[in-house]
Amino acid sequence: MIGRNGKVNYLLLLLSWLYGAVIALRRLWLRRKAPVALAVPVISVGNITVGGTGKTELTAYLCQELQQLGWKPGIISRGYRRKNREAVVVVSRGEDGPIVNVKDAGDEPYLLATRLPDVPIVVSKDRITAGRLATQQFGCDVLVLDDGFQRRYQVARDLDVVLLDAADPFGGSAVLPAGRLREPLALVKEADCVVLTRADQFATPGLIARIEKQFSGKSFFTAGHTPQSVSLLRDSSRQPLEYLQNRRVLAVSGIGRPESFVRTLEKLGAQVVGQIKFPDHHWYSEADCLRAQQQAKQLQAEVVMTTKDAVRFENCDKTRLLGWVLEVRFEFLTPVNGFRPYLQAQLQTWKKDEYHGKER
Repeated sequence: MIGRNGKVNYLLLLLSWLYGAVIALRRLWLRRKAPVALAVPVISVGNITVGGTGKTELTAYLCQELQQLGWKPGIISRGYRRKNREAVVVVSRGEDGPIVNVKDAGDEPYLLATRLPDVPIVVSKDRITAGRLATQQFGCDVLVLDDGFQRRYQVARDLDVVLLDAADPFGGSAVLPAGRLREPLALVKEADCVVLTRADQFATPGLIARIEKQFSGKSFFTAGHTPQSVSLLRDSSRQPLEYLQNRRVLAVSGIGRPESFVRTLEKLGAQVVGQIKFPDHHWYSEADCLRAQQQAKQLQAEVVMTTKDAVRFENCDKTRLLGWVLEVRFEFLTPVNGFRPYLQAQLQTWKKDEYHGKER
């Protein structure tokens, strides 16, 4: 890794080598046993880099598609940075949205529960126990593992989808901390399908050709995050996207890719006159809310944030802040509607009556 002064950061390279050795030993250890095959088909949505790639959005998309095709999906998630330390937490029974607060659920499972009120959601580090609970207690006949690629040696899956972010698909070509890779890039070959997200913002024909060549033999799709509307933080009332045109806004975010959020706002015609960046999955406090309020007032701007940030504002007094939430929809770009036939083809091989509710 080359620093700003042009010198190679040998310490980071050493730490990166040590990290790579540890995860390689971990893979060998986990592969001692065959992964547990649950009683229903399992779809894993994951990535190979740190930071946001759109896993939550694709998880929601998959569940909606599965429902339309006659399946009853359930979501299994780790619930990253949740405050509830119980081994297993039911976020939603699939009846009327979340039954726990956002801090106990984790921001991403809570957001999924609000978007998909009829989908059971269970969070746990133990994906096997959580999966069994979802199938036995809630009758799910297919499971979607949110952020499940690094658990591929523990839980068997019928479809493994890995997301790459078009802004930095190769993670700096190095594992942590010298780069952004959780594992060596070559391990993407263990997945079934590769999806390049934010392709509408960052992808070029050359990048797409490079990825297709590097992961030849894998099903490959491109996707984007299409803005839909803005909703008022305090009461969820909506305005069309045109509301943002030529409007002075302060972008507030605690996500993995804040630059993508700013770029989206600018493409919508907003004047981004300021930005407050928090760490990914940041839990907002009243002090944070006051900071955003004061900075927006100084800049004569209105606050705009993402849906993930909005759910983490639950413990703040929203009436004190003129804030808007940008609503986006995950969409596959090319080939047009190509992923749905691909998913249908996979589903046709998963005959429900072959599972008989027993682990394979």
